[in-house]
Amino acid sequence: MMTPEQRHKLESHFHANVSKPLERLEQLKTVHRKSAPTDKCIDVSKHSILSLNNWARTSLRESRNSALSQKDRYNAEIYWDGYMRAIEHILDMEDQ
Repeated sequence: MMTPEQRHKLESHFHANVSKPLERLEQLKTVHRKSAPTDKCIDVSKHSILSLNNWARTSLRESRNSALSQKDRYNAEIYWDGYMRAIEHILDMEDQ
């Protein structure tokens, strides 16, 4: 069974990482529109991205096996699925 402190920590994590996604999307669109074509790109190794993907899979597996409520496991499943999909999109853009 999850303690109230553990539940609060988990809820804080989800709230900090999942709240207001549409507002964040609009912020990103605004920043992208304002960016000059001369902006520098960030070079990230493929190994680093694959490492993030492995971390997400491990975290998903841990949340599935945790003592979370069914609703919290469902929310974790959605969160990590979206995280891994984003990484797949990044990997798809590798040669662009």
